[in-house]
Amino acid sequence: KTVTSAATLTFEAAKTQVIAGALTLQGALTNLLSLVSSIPGTQWIFNPQGTRTVDYTNIQDANNSNATAVTATNSQNSGNNTNITFSATSVTWDGSASTDWGTAANWDV
Repeated sequence: KTVTSAATLTFEAAKTQVIAGALTLQGALTNLLSLVSSIPGTQWIFNPQGTRTVDYTNIQDANNSNATAVTATNSQNSGNNTNITFSATSVTWDGSASTDWGTAANWDV
């Protein structure tokens, strides 16, 4: 799932989702794709078996059951996550488009 506006993807708590092909979960600089459990505090489980692209997400209550950790770049760790590595690239304000902090063009990624 790739979004350009903020969105939420809710997974059934305690159920395993096997992703046999490529896993793509991607939001945008100021519009994160939130990945949450149907029961807050209860992990949702996923097993990605192909390539993984997880970028600009907000992840909570996720359990990657695959032996290889998933790297979530430019993403927010909202807690209770297992086998997910959060890393960020350098993002700086340049204000080139306007004075609005919510405008993606104002950020240099």
